[in-house]
Amino acid sequence: MISRRVSQMTHYFAFSYSLAHMRKAVLTSIIAISWGILAVAPLSSTAWGATASLVKTDTATMGTWIGAYGADGYVVSQDSNTKVPSYVQISLNGYANWTWAASTAALPALQTPENPSNRVAATWFSDYPFTINVNITDGNAHQVAFYALDWDSSARSETINVLDAVTGAVLNSQVLPAGSFHTGEYLAWTVTGSVIFQIVPDTGANAVISGIFFDTPKSTTGANPPVDTALPVITGTAQVGMVLTSSTGTWAGATSFAYQWAGNGTPIAGATASTYTPAVSDVGHTLTVAVTATGSGGTATATSAATAAGKRNSPPGQVSRGFSTSTTICTRTISRCWRCRPT
Repeated sequence: MISRRVSQMTHYFAFSYSLAHMRKAVLTSIIAISWGILAVAPLSSTAWGATASLVKTDTATMGTWIGAYGADGYVVSQDSNTKVPSYVQISLNGYANWTWAASTAALPALQTPENPSNRVAATWFSDYPFTINVNITDGNAHQVAFYALDWDSSARSETINVLDAVTGAVLNSQVLPAGSFHTGEYLAWTVTGSVIFQIVPDTGANAVISGIFFDTPKSTTGANPPVDTALPVITGTAQVGMVLTSSTGTWAGATSFAYQWAGNGTPIAGATASTYTPAVSDVGHTLTVAVTATGSGGTATATSAATAAGKRNSPPGQVSRGFSTSTTICTRTISRCWRCRPT
């Protein structure tokens, strides 16, 4: 556990990366004896307005960021191998450093860029709000992702506010509840202009951030993901041995489609075509299909309604092989199921 006593003599480190010295960092340490707030001049603003919109949160990737984040650049806490893109200026203010594990195989720890098989569990932290200034200087939108890791507890909760560096207006705010980032969580924004990320401790020992990653957004042409205007529709009888067919639905901006059938909401292994023939294992299950559309702006998914009712006669007293009643495949005998009796 990082002690609050450490932060009473808080070290304020300001990283300044210039365009001409991308790989050189000037480290300035200022010790604040009092409890007062140290005022730090913001980065110079650009001619472009500041915006920040959340793209996604991600708890699945954990510390395995290489190939998922940081294609343009990265700063991993307590690792000297940094890469800052030419289009960004960044400074960290009002924080201290901490390393939980300098070398570990634990998946929540971030991979070290110089040796991806090794990982480091480390952080920038403070008992009080600290800031990370990010100035996008090329006038384009870029993805900025933070990695938060509550390595030594599940008690921390914190808020990340994204502020316009010029006006101070709040552009976006995200809360990380206690326990939600014990194994690590990425928060990724699309950012333009000059913004300040304010990391605010809510509960637990302090606020923490373990890494910063820069990427070019997947869509830079203004294209949007496909939009569905009508859901996929399943035709056919939901009965063992009978072929079901799914339409794609109606989409704007889609160029290709993928399918995934599900029984009672659980994906069926290998059922990834536009048609599906129910098996005995599907008896008693409702069936749906999720259609994923791909376009120049990304992907989107729409799910059909559950399978419709159907009828198929069997001799009285015999078990109907997957007779469909309502939206569920029925296994009762014709003579015992009032819904299955011939009319």
